[in-house]
Amino acid sequence: MNTEAAADIFAKIKLLAERGYVQKNFLNTGYDEGIRLFAEGKVAMAFHGTWAAGRLMASQRFASGVFVPPWNAAGRAVVPVVGSETGFAVCATRNQREALLFLDFIFGPGFPLQQNKRQNLPPMKRVPGPVVNDAQITAYAASVGAAAQTSGPYYSFLPAPAIELVHALLHDVLAGKTTPRQAAAALDASVRAAADQDNR
Repeated sequence: MNTEAAADIFAKIKLLAERGYVQKNFLNTGYDEGIRLFAEGKVAMAFHGTWAAGRLMASQRFASGVFVPPWNAAGRAVVPVVGSETGFAVCATRNQREALLFLDFIFGPGFPLQQNKRQNLPPMKRVPGPVVNDAQITAYAASVGAAAQTSGPYYSFLPAPAIELVHALLHDVLAGKTTPRQAAAALDASVRAAADQDNR
């Protein structure tokens, strides 16, 4: 990660803020607040996954569209990031049986209860009952999935300590406390430390 390409990712994120493509107080905007700002027409664009489709695509004030973000450099083939919905794990606790029953319910008969509000993409299985999908989100997912090459999200390959660090590094770069080059070097050190720990 200690490369010019990695530093350039941090630099481009910082450039968005420097050019005014962010809302006021953007460093303190919460997740739900960001969705609300878009749905109310107070910001022009939002970067979210399909889990937020129900709130982002159903604004009463305007029609929303979707597009593949410019992941790659100009002139290069588009390699879209293919993510997934939030996963769950059930630990061996005194409530393990109940937790498994709950998961079986929300990914089975209870799935439409939460999916119809969110209008996200159903998991790779059929669920009972009608589900509501936004047509643009469904078409978007199909087009992204048909790309010649795709990549998974960063959290599918970065070690856990690096994932935690990358969020702090992005904040520090945007706040001007860290340079993009320093952020890339720190991320690289975190990945290497995790790899060394795994190899012991």
